[in-house]
Amino acid sequence: RLARKYDLTANTIIVDKYIPDSEKHYYFYAADALLLSYHRGYSQQSGNLLDASRYGLPAIASDDEQIGEWVKSRNMGLVFTEDSQSLRQTITTFTNLSDARRQEMKSCMLDFGSAERSWEQMKKGYLDLYRSLVKETK
Repeated sequence: RLARKYDLTANTIIVDKYIPDSEKHYYFYAADALLLSYHRGYSQQSGNLLDASRYGLPAIASDDEQIGEWVKSRNMGLVFTEDSQSLRQTITTFTNLSDARRQEMKSCMLDFGSAERSWEQMKKGYLDLYRSLVKETK
C-alpha cells in the first residue's frame, strides 16, 4: 500500500510469507539492507541480524536498547526512532550513502557475523546460561 502511495511499486518487492532457511540466502544477496523495526523495549537478539551479517548486509534498525546500539556502536548500518518520519529519513539517508560508506558498513557486518557469533556459539551460550540457572534452583 505504501509503495503504491509513494509511487515506488517498480522498485519495491514485498514478500509477506515465511522464508525457509534454505531460501534465506537469496533474499540476503538480493537486498540492499535489512530493516529491523523492533519496538522499544525489545531486548532480545535478532537472528535476522546475525543471518544478514554473514552476507555483509547493512542494517536499518530501530533505535532500541540492544539491537540499535549494536548497529550504531559497531557501524553496521543506520538507526531510526520509532516514528515514520525518522524511518523515512533514515532510508533516504541510506540510499544516498557513498559506495565507500556502504562498503564500510558491509565490512563491519561481516566482522559481526564472524565465527565468534556463530549459531553454535549462541546455542552454547544459551545452554550454559540454562544450566547455571538450573543449578541455582537446586
